[in-house]
Amino acid sequence: MQTIAYSRVEDLEIKFDLEPPPSPTSGTLSAIIYMHGGGLESGARRDLLFPEWLRESSLRRGFIFIAADHRLLYASTAFDISEDMKALFAFLADPAFSEKHLPAGLSLDASPSPSWVPPGAAMPPALRPSTPSPSPVQSSCSSGWARTTIPVCNH
Repeated sequence: MQTIAYSRVEDLEIKFDLEPPPSPTSGTLSAIIYMHGGGLESGARRDLLFPEWLRESSLRRGFIFIAADHRLLYASTAFDISEDMKALFAFLADPAFSEKHLPAGLSLDASPSPSWVPPGAAMPPALRPSTPSPSPVQSSCSSGWARTTIPVCNH
């Protein structure tokens, strides 16, 4: 696993953990991007609620697994968090990302990536990054850990 800074705001480096699947040696792979919960006010990419099952399942199925941090509310604003998401997706979409951070022969499919959004992490549509855009495949409702599956549709 690599920890990579995808953005810097003054003295703060905003990072994500990257883990490619163990078996593929070449090709273009999709990613599962985990955004931590905490109602935008707390949490981190590897906090106590980290879904190890999601990481293991993603890697077993041949996805690149990414767990990303973002700035938190009250020290920052929702617009700052939106800028973090835009910076993350722009960083991942840059071909230099695959060349620098993935094993030789592998590249990231920068089309919409499946995401997992935990409780309290949902953003209003006006604040969500638009390009490139994640395609949520699973979300947890804010009233608990009950999971709701969201179909991926790119048309």
